[in-house]
Amino acid sequence: MYGCSETQKQRIIHRLDTLELAYNHPILLPGLLVELERIRLFGMVDNLLDNFALRAWADRELDLDMDKAKLSSFLKLCFESRDLMNQLQAVKKQLVKMIAETTKFGELISQKCVDDLIALGFQKGLKCAGEQINSQLDEISTEFDDKINDCNMIIDNMSLTMQTASQALSQAFSLTKLL
Repeated sequence: MYGCSETQKQRIIHRLDTLELAYNHPILLPGLLVELERIRLFGMVDNLLDNFALRAWADRELDLDMDKAKLSSFLKLCFESRDLMNQLQAVKKQLVKMIAETTKFGELISQKCVDDLIALGFQKGLKCAGEQINSQLDEISTEFDDKINDCNMIIDNMSLTMQTASQALSQAFSLTKLL
C-alpha cells in the first residue's frame, strides 16, 4: 500500500476483510485501487462543480466588466477543470485496458480443461469473480464519462462567459470611439 494515505489504507483493508477471497483474482487489488482513485478524482470534480455553482449563484447578473482578479478566478477554474478532465481521461484509458485484460483472463480460464471437480469449482469461481470485477469496472468507466462531461460543461460555460465578456468589451470600445 505504498503511496496510499492512511484513509486509503483503511479502505483497502476494510474491503479485503469484507471480500470472499476464495477466488483471489489477479485484477482484485488493481480493481480496489481503481475504486480509490475514483473516490479521489470524483471528490475533486464535485468540489470543482460546487465552486462553479457557487460562482454562478454569486454572479446571477452577468457582469461583463471584469477586473483582473475576477478574470483570473475564471481562468483558474477553467484550467483546473481541464487538468482534472485530463486526469480522468488518463485513468479511464488504463481502466479500459484493465477491462480488456480481465476479459482475456476469463477467456483463458474458460478454455482450460479441468478433470478434477475441486479444480473445476475453483475455475468457475475464478471466472465468476472476474465477471463481477469486469462488471464493476464497466460501471466505473461509465461514471468516468459522466465526470468528464461535467468538466467539459464547466469549460464550455467559462468559454461562453469569456467570449461574451470579450465581445461586450469590444462593442463598448467601439462605441466610445464613435462618440
